[in-house]
Amino acid sequence: MSSRVDADGDALASYALTANAGPLTACGWIYLNSLRGVTGFPIYFTDNGGTLMFGLMMTAANVIQPINDAFSAGSSFSPSTGVWMHLAVTRDIDGVVSGYLNGVAFGSVAITNTGKVAFLFIGGNTSTSWVDADFAYWRVWQRTLNSTQIDNESRSPVALERTGLYADWPMLSGSRTTDLSGMGHGVSEEGAIGDGGAFVIAPATTARADRSIERRMKSGAI
Repeated sequence: MSSRVDADGDALASYALTANAGPLTACGWIYLNSLRGVTGFPIYFTDNGGTLMFGLMMTAANVIQPINDAFSAGSSFSPSTGVWMHLAVTRDIDGVVSGYLNGVAFGSVAITNTGKVAFLFIGGNTSTSWVDADFAYWRVWQRTLNSTQIDNESRSPVALERTGLYADWPMLSGSRTTDLSGMGHGVSEEGAIGDGGAFVIAPATTARADRSIERRMKSGAI
């Protein structure tokens, strides 16, 4: 079963990012149970002073868009409830934040404050800005993945891109806080994270992913 965010204070969080001021990528699966009609954050990065943030925001108009530290936004899309979607957010070396839906970019916006981030929140902000959703298979890299790499990650139950990998969280019952990357960056449960619905990787893992997983199993990496 996946992980469910459904109340004030709920979030899956990491407080161990190494004050990163450079490229970043986070991606994973989300299943919206309802559209709340209020601001919420499927995923965002922030510094420990709260003056810098960027990520993906769900607006009161029920659209998802990339945002920067000034809450300026890029192009958006209108998500559907009751289906699994693969979302990703990246920050590149030039400070441009981009959002991806199922491996395809849908919007971007430039950051005005290119400072360091230390925290990551998935599903909410430990206050009232949460999304009513289930989450599974979220990963973070301290580098910028491209659309092909993001799409390949969506088709694999383990991280394929190893360079710059920060964490690989399945977020499933029994392993919700576990980091499969080997980096030791477990995710924290804030609020009352419960079990969400069942999740099956879809579409089927690509041949490229199959080969990568097989190589890693043979080498003892997983």
